Amino acid sequence: MLSIAHGSTFGNQSLHEALHKRGITCVCVQTPEQLLSIKPACIVLDKELLDIASLDRWRDHALLATIISTEDTSDSNIIILPPNSPNDSTFAILRLACQQWAIRKRHADTNRLLKEKEGHIELLTDIGIALSAEKNLPKLLDKILTEAQNIACCDAASLFLIDDSDPKDPQLAFKLTKNDSISLDFKEIRFPLNKHSISGYCAIFGVELCIDDVYSLNKDVPYAFNRDFDLQNGYRTRSVLTIPIKDHRNDVLGVLQFLNRKRDRDTLLRSETQTMRETLPFDESTRQALRALTSQSAVALENHNLIESINHLFSGFVRASVTAIEQRDPTTSGHSFRVADLTCELARVLPYSNVPRFKNTRINDNEMRELRYASLLHDFGKVGVRESVLVKAKKLPDGGFESIRQRIRYTQERLKRKALEDILHHGKQDQKDKILAAVQAELNKLDEFLKAIQQANQPTILPDGSFEYLQQIAQYPFESDDDYMPEFILTDEEHRALSIRKGSLTNEERLEIESHATHTANFLKLIPWTPELSRIPDIAGAHHEKLNGTGYPNGKTELEIPLGAKLMTICDIYDALTASDRPYKRAMPLEGALKILGFEAKDGHLDKDLVDIFINGIVYNVLEGKDYHADLMSANLHIKKGMCDFDAEEELHTNHVCDHGCFDKHAHKL
Repeated sequence: MLSIAHGSTFGNQSLHEALHKRGITCVCVQTPEQLLSIKPACIVLDKELLDIASLDRWRDHALLATIISTEDTSDSNIIILPPNSPNDSTFAILRLACQQWAIRKRHADTNRLLKEKEGHIELLTDIGIALSAEKNLPKLLDKILTEAQNIACCDAASLFLIDDSDPKDPQLAFKLTKNDSISLDFKEIRFPLNKHSISGYCAIFGVELCIDDVYSLNKDVPYAFNRDFDLQNGYRTRSVLTIPIKDHRNDVLGVLQFLNRKRDRDTLLRSETQTMRETLPFDESTRQALRALTSQSAVALENHNLIESINHLFSGFVRASVTAIEQRDPTTSGHSFRVADLTCELARVLPYSNVPRFKNTRINDNEMRELRYASLLHDFGKVGVRESVLVKAKKLPDGGFESIRQRIRYTQERLKRKALEDILHHGKQDQKDKILAAVQAELNKLDEFLKAIQQANQPTILPDGSFEYLQQIAQYPFESDDDYMPEFILTDEEHRALSIRKGSLTNEERLEIESHATHTANFLKLIPWTPELSRIPDIAGAHHEKLNGTGYPNGKTELEIPLGAKLMTICDIYDALTASDRPYKRAMPLEGALKILGFEAKDGHLDKDLVDIFINGIVYNVLEGKDYHADLMSANLHIKKGMCDFDAEEELHTNHVCDHGCFDKHAHKL
């Protein structure tokens, strides 16, 4: 109902009654301050009221009210009401004043809504930028609720996310809540996803629910409000707005729920009386802004889920790749995982060392993930190396020694048969004895050949004189009726293999093994890594480079080798020296392995500061108590063991102790 403020001398009873019939209330005032509570459509200033306060004071308190004066104010913006004018004329003037007030009020309301919408748009723009930049999920959720409260001017807000990991038992996870009036010790809880709660109904059907008072819900609705929280905390929930969070496929990700829209954001609701007085329903303007915020939240959450999916995909790919690599070379089972743990731990302790140049070196989360993936995949290029070379435990290929053994046994049987024929032909005893002695000597010689070949086949350092003896064996003829059989006991390839000075690989095979570093870089460059993981190929492919340029595959020098590769090289060498799961060697004691790292640093191959940090920081302790076979065993992979049948012997398989060649160079120093 409209109100008209006036002095005690304004109008008469009939005028007041006529105005009242038309919905206009006449209120007598004595001070300008009374106008603030009345908020009249117009005020009639007579001499009495102008004597009480100046025109400017009345104008200051009039707000939108139209000013009518019975006195000449010399102000063109004020309607002059002639004295003693008839009621009809006065009524017409008052109706015009009320119309002016209504126009001004609509204009003011429109301006207010426009400014409010502009404010919402500006705020939503800022929120959108902030949400898109936030990658931490807890901070993201907190930001969503905080900004929602600011937009809605509401006392509380909650976020629920759907967990459908088990399709048979979908749940609604109560992820976060914020409340201005109550201090909460929040813990995430989950409950069955059904239509019996307001949030559940909203999530299942994807509909918005706006309730002015949840204590007065219609009994026909399928959902209900649980008052337990209110009872336990002395709270009164009144107005509630629940909006589904939908992704680009229109699937519901969760629900945003807003409680108790307030007149003033800073008001704290301490009692039910205060709540009933200070809270409002959620109007359409606020609901529109919150819908926009909910859409932004959906994009932010979907982006976060997408990033998590990509990270999970990369992680799964890396683990699958490492499993495949270690299945091809079971003798290094767990090596990649150990190197990754060692490398990341060394990176972590860098800034805590006393080395000045690493004082400000901080490896952030993205860089640490990049380093871990590069470490896990540093031997990925082994997929491009022949398995016969990759797992070659002895100098001869698989079955090679057995083929030679068969030739020798065949030759021995041939000699025995020829001796028997000669004995039958000559018949004299003295000739028989001579023939038997000669053939026995030849049989013994071939037995010695076989022993020498077996010994030479071991990947140990050949003693002096072995090369001449092998040459003698290689020239021993092999007679056979098969044209495809060799002319001698040993083929040229077998002779070259057995003549390898140390280790088990020929120069060609060693180069093929070394090519795995090139394959690693080239294969990994084919993967469309995200920007924060883009250096993985360069880091992984440089783990055999040396600071002085003597490494492979590219002979890079100190300034060209990435820091991550320098860290990884140290850890790769350490694990190759100390690994206990390789059947062809015994694990080197810790002290010996650390000494070799020191020798490598002294020779200019490794960064001395990094080696010192590795040793002084006891980085190797990160492996304590961890089972690095679990991943392979859980995948039901059958790892071949005992590929080297002399692992009980004292000799070390120097070719595989460390593929950096460290043991070969420094064994004499230990």
